[in-house]
Amino acid sequence: MTTPYAHAINALWVVFVVYWLVSASRTKPAKRTESLLSQLRHRALLGCGYVLVLSQTLSVGPLGLRFVPAGTILEPMGVVITAAGVGFAIWARRELGTEWSGTVTIKEGHRLVRRGPYAVVRNPIYTGIILATLGTALTGGEVRGLLGLACVLVAVLFKVRTEERFLAEEFGDEFVSYKREVKSLIPFVV
Repeated sequence: MTTPYAHAINALWVVFVVYWLVSASRTKPAKRTESLLSQLRHRALLGCGYVLVLSQTLSVGPLGLRFVPAGTILEPMGVVITAAGVGFAIWARRELGTEWSGTVTIKEGHRLVRRGPYAVVRNPIYTGIILATLGTALTGGEVRGLLGLACVLVAVLFKVRTEERFLAEEFGDEFVSYKREVKSLIPFVV
């Protein structure tokens, strides 16, 4: 990203990563975890997505074509969208507290969190990540950002499917009721 907004985008992602790393040590022990193959699938897709969205070296050929003209209002709007996504994901991560895990996991003494952003969508961390990635892609304005966003979306959808299967098995009717009341990723829509 070579716009004047690149520093703001990079700073937002640094805040996100630092918060994730610092808070990762404060979680409950796992009772059940997704398979290694499942972990590798969504991590590889996320990795590809973020390399495409954030790497300057991939602005070549069709990947470097612009879908957002340079200097438009969409560039600073992308920074705002990225900030909103990072903020929403961090809020959701805080609400999960010790229930959080980087992998799909059921914790010992796991409880279903339905407060804060979890009252708005069932998967607010993923909503925030998608929103932040969309904002970053808009600010960068190149086709590679759209491809990166697509990779992130597919990774999130894989992870949501696995996570919701785990939660349904662990919480039964309580999760079925929650699923009926609260949409997965976009309030009132999906």
